[in-house]
Parts: sequence; C-alpha cells; structure tokens
Amino acid sequence: MDHPVVNALGDILGKPIDGLVGHSFFARYKTTIDYQAKTMAFEPVDHEIRDFLGGLPDRLMGPKVARRIVLEPAALVGIELEDTEADGTEGVTVASVLTGSPAESAGLRVGDVITSIDGRWTTNIGDAYYAASKLSPGEPITILVRREGEEIAVEVTPKAGI
Repeated sequence: MDHPVVNALGDILGKPIDGLVGHSFFARYKTTIDYQAKTMAFEPVDHEIRDFLGGLPDRLMGPKVARRIVLEPAALVGIELEDTEADGTEGVTVASVLTGSPAESAGLRVGDVITSIDGRWTTNIGDAYYAASKLSPGEPITILVRREGEEIAVEVTPKAGI
C-alpha cells in the first residue's frame, strides 16, 4: 500500500505491510505520528490488553448465551393496514380489523385513516410498522384516526401475540 503512514510502519518492521493492521496491533502501543518529520513512534502501553474480538463468536454462539435469550411476544393490536400514500392520503388506512382483537374492542373500523400510533406520526406504512414495533403488550396507547373528516383519539391496549 502506498501511503506514508503505512510505509513508515513497514519500514519500522522491515517488510512491507499488505492487508489491514487494526486494533489487535495498535491497542498495544501508543502511536505518535509526526507528519512534518515523516516519522512514526510506537511506545508500548503500560496496561494489559484484552483481545475482546477474539472470543466474540464463541460468546455469541455458545450454549450459555442461547439460554439467556428470552423471546417475548409482540404487541398485537389486530388490524391490517394498507398504504394510501399513492393516492395522496397522509396516513395508513385500516384494511381489516381482527375479530376479538384489542382494535375491535377499542372501536377501530375498516376505512379509518391512522395518522399517529402512540405519539409517532404514521404518514406511510413504514412509519406505522416502526411505531407498532415499539409497542408493549398490556400498555395502553393512543391511536389517532381520521374518520369521516374528524380526528378521533382511540385508546387501545395491545395484547401479547404475533
């Protein structure tokens, strides 16, 4: 590699450096680069260096980690949405309401245009999915809908589900 810093390191080591020199090397030294003098100085550091990346795959994939993973159910509101951005409508339209769902109990209807979920604006379906991903089962939320020209706040308590 033709770069003054890398060439200087290669000159110090007595051979060219091909490839990436990274954390495992530089963490062991205090490196001082003098661009005017075109020199690089290395001083060993006075503390123990831990190779935190070396054991990472084992820590992530080992059986101890697998036991610590707890899957929690998502918050289920019980509506199917369709994106209405193409026809100029700001928000997402409720395409269907699941029977017996928190949405049905709260009074959401097919055709309602959702403009906000729990304080997060939903101008398109991506916004709605993002807002829904932040909900927790059992915690009440407010969904703002536009119905027949009126803004209505609907209180919904999502339940655990998928």
